[in-house]
Parts: sequence; C-alpha cells; structure tokens
Amino acid sequence: MEPTFWTGLGSGVLAAGALGFSIWQYLRTNKRLEAVERKEHRQAERRNAEAVTAWFELPNLAVIRNASDAVIYEVIVALRNANHVEEGLGPAVQPWLAVAQLVPPGKEARIELPGGWGGMGFKPAIEAAFRDAAGMWWVRGHRGTLSEVQGTAYQRYGLMLPLSYARVDYTK
Repeated sequence: MEPTFWTGLGSGVLAAGALGFSIWQYLRTNKRLEAVERKEHRQAERRNAEAVTAWFELPNLAVIRNASDAVIYEVIVALRNANHVEEGLGPAVQPWLAVAQLVPPGKEARIELPGGWGGMGFKPAIEAAFRDAAGMWWVRGHRGTLSEVQGTAYQRYGLMLPLSYARVDYTK
C-alpha cells in the first residue's frame, strides 16, 4: 500500500506532537532541576550562618561564636531585653550597639558594651547581625532565631558609614 496524503499528514502530526512533548518535558525537567539547585544553594548559604551564635555575659560582655568554616564580617551586636517574647521588639539603643569588623572561623569574639543598661524588668540579651562570606546579611535574634536581613544591617540599626569598630578580644 502506498502512502497517501492523509497517512503522511498523520505521521507528520504525530512526529510534531512527539517533538513538542519532548521539548515540554525537557523544559519542565530543567525548571525542576533549577529549583532544586536554588534550594540547595540557599541551604548551603544558611548552613554557615547557622553556625554563628551570640549571647550576653555579665557584667557587659557580648560574645559571638563563629563555628562556621568561613569568616563573618561587620558583626553588629545590639543589647535587647530578653523579657520581650518577640524578636527585635523595640529599637536597639545606640549606646548599646557595637560593631566588630570581623570574626574569623572557629573563634569567639568578646566585645565589652557600656554599662548603664540596668533597670526594672530588664534582662539583657544580645542580637547579632552579620554579613557572611557570600555577602548575605543575617540576624541571630535574642531568642536564638536566625533570619535573613532584608536590605542591610546598617539600615536595620540606623547606622551611618563609615563605622567605628569596637575593640574585640578573640578566643578559641
């Protein structure tokens, strides 16, 4: 039997449909792979930030531990009231802000804050914002939560550049 116009047309339509379906599958799979790669990249970025912790030690000491394998930069510590349940409740008071230029990997930075913060119902705690090696800003809240900072930490705390850095003592 010889091919006719209709069988040739049917074969062409089937081939075009198969090609269209293949292209659609390729694009769909490619989008899925890109989404997985983006998610893995964000998790890797967050992993280093998760290894940064901060706390307050009496009488006036902010301690930042960088247990990640990368340096963190522009570490801004702010004294907060731990009696507040919400993270970041109320503005940080300028005299109780300090900035460390960097904290090397595997080190603890100890920064002395000025006194005079004591008052009724005030329980001191530290919030620490920092820029990771990838250039992303993070904040470790006074209750331990880690969040990505929208914008910069300079904006968050109303700081103007250039910054003056606090004296930092490093320990292992």
